Amino acid sequence: MKANFGIIGFPKTGTSFLLHALGNHPEVSMPTFETCKISKFDKLKKENIFLIAAQQSEDERTSPTRYGFKCPLMIRDTANLEQFAPISNETRLVVGVRHPVLWFQSFYNFRVKMIHELGNWKPNSIPSPLELTGNTNWLDVSVKHARFDIYLKQLAKVSLTDKEMKEMLNHETMWKKRLSPIPNKVFIYTTDQMSDRNETRKMKWQKDLHTYLQLKAPFDWSMTEEERSSKKKEKATFNETINICEEKYSTIRSELTRQGREASKWIIEKFITSPNVVVSDALFFKSALREWANDPCAK
Repeated sequence: MKANFGIIGFPKTGTSFLLHALGNHPEVSMPTFETCKISKFDKLKKENIFLIAAQQSEDERTSPTRYGFKCPLMIRDTANLEQFAPISNETRLVVGVRHPVLWFQSFYNFRVKMIHELGNWKPNSIPSPLELTGNTNWLDVSVKHARFDIYLKQLAKVSLTDKEMKEMLNHETMWKKRLSPIPNKVFIYTTDQMSDRNETRKMKWQKDLHTYLQLKAPFDWSMTEEERSSKKKEKATFNETINICEEKYSTIRSELTRQGREASKWIIEKFITSPNVVVSDALFFKSALREWANDPCAK
């Protein structure tokens, strides 16, 4: 049994919502937890992790025919991605991206909530966002980590210039970068497509993802009351929760939009031109990415 698809990044780009939608699909079986290392497969009898996930389902549904996993940090640490090659080099990968300013705010606030819920909070234990520049990061939250193109370059879907290669390898120090020329196809989307208010466009995106994952039955994108309640809890605020549109964070926004300009340009002009990269509604996708050069707080 092989992994047919994997949601490999980025964190805070709707990957949990995709896990929900796919986990409820009658043809799909996937772990409800993040599966990032082969060691987790070994502990659960390797690929049988998918069978276990199906057996644990309380739903009466047809036997699954597609098997997937979610690991939103895998796009940064491609060594983990390479470990899945022995399972299947045909695994279809899914990658989400987001406006860097909104991504940073979402990820930072998510980590704040996590620290409080784990009971690890102590006075001054949560750094100010203003400190998370350069090579400084807090639980993977960093201004530099919003350069999505840096990590996409590792997939080697298009050739890199010497300058691009050097920039990729030296961008930051937390994640060791390297080229991982795997043959897997990549479906890339932006959260603007997932939350698009234009229902026609959104349905087109949903249909294209459905086709890419080679599913037959349609998705159920609705949420139960329990899931809605859980989603509301995710928006709980604490003293450290930030509104990145406040003036004191203007320097961070400026750097994130500068990075966004560079990242969107490379993704549009190079990454999505690869025959191994799939994008739904390229016109809208490009338009959304070009907004990365603009401060969303200025609207």
